[in-house]
Amino acid sequence: YKIPVSVDTYKPKVAQIVLDAGASIINDITGLQKYPQMADIISSFNAGVVLMHMQGSPKNMQENPVYADLLQEIISFLGKSSSIAIKSGISPESIAIDPGIGFGKTVRQSLELLRRLHEFRDALGCPVMVGVSRKAAIGVGLVGITGVRAELAASAREIARRLKAVTDKPVIVGVGIGTPEQAAEAVTDADGVVVGSAVVQTILDGNGPTGVGALVGSFRAAIDG
Repeated sequence: YKIPVSVDTYKPKVAQIVLDAGASIINDITGLQKYPQMADIISSFNAGVVLMHMQGSPKNMQENPVYADLLQEIISFLGKSSSIAIKSGISPESIAIDPGIGFGKTVRQSLELLRRLHEFRDALGCPVMVGVSRKAAIGVGLVGITGVRAELAASAREIARRLKAVTDKPVIVGVGIGTPEQAAEAVTDADGVVVGSAVVQTILDGNGPTGVGALVGSFRAAIDG
């Protein structure tokens, strides 16, 4: 492929197939710690790997995530994953880490991780990848999200602010649901916004509030640039 292709999987058989088909990166939500053979398969293709942290499994990870020391526990896990990768022959330059926003973390914990991303880079010396699309930490406070406390209603705006503090790239925030007005309020500090299909057409037609229109304009400019 002319561009690198990354595939999300923790299953060795899937990794073997997609790497053989031309993929160049495997994103493993278990950080190579579920199946020992994953690291060897990735190494055999000289492929890159994204090592993610997750507490629990996708079925139960959000039931009651608890940490004695949030940052240190995740750093320790990812350090072990990095060692597994290197011992299997994966080049250190081909390793990235992902603290796993929303994977076994409360909204508060996810926001703390975003605030302290530089500490992962300093501790492990790897590029840090962050996946925040379709996460409750962004959607919290918008219509249709239930079971979230009122004081976290501005978390989407907070995520945008914290991301802008650690990157000079345009920050584009996605919100899956809500009215255009709520979307504009949630991502005031972003450079752009992608809104769920239920309201995006209203915005693109120019019927949304000025705030959203300006954000979409910034988003288009960022994409075009």
